[in-house]
Amino acid sequence: MLPDSRELAARRRQLGLTQAQLAREARVSQSLVAKLESGKADASYSRVKALFDALARLENEGSLKASDVMHRGVKAMRAEQAAVKAARLMKKNALSQLPVVRDGVIVGSVSESILLDAVASGVDLKSTPTEKLMGECFPQVSPGTPFQTVLELLKSHSAVLVSSKGVVKGIVTKADALDASK
Repeated sequence: MLPDSRELAARRRQLGLTQAQLAREARVSQSLVAKLESGKADASYSRVKALFDALARLENEGSLKASDVMHRGVKAMRAEQAAVKAARLMKKNALSQLPVVRDGVIVGSVSESILLDAVASGVDLKSTPTEKLMGECFPQVSPGTPFQTVLELLKSHSAVLVSSKGVVKGIVTKADALDASK
């Protein structure tokens, strides 16, 4: 569902655009923009959508992207390795979570809290493969994903992977997001 066309003028002005500039970006006529803003015309869905898509694109230009805040050099744990190795890797690198991979493909995640829960339940981390304890995979986004989208994902996930064409390029954790917000 599209926003109300009455929002058009306010969002356009907030970006400091003229009607002609917005029309050029959306590939519609300036007169259509003027008529929509004044409420004197109704346009087809595709034309109104083109205008709002152009506004969204322009609003996101210059904003932080996932690639701007991601931490490169993602450490990962192999699924078949003992969970104690995950604990050591996290401690050595001051990490609170890791993606878990099998044959180069991400199959889950492991975190300090998962490992602590396992130890509290009497699980022997030395003899238990990481895959027996792992949680859900972290969500993945493209490098150009707006930072605001990453923030929304971090509300329900401890980390977000940044990948391009199936290759993980980086990770954004809650700590990275807080650093970027300073």
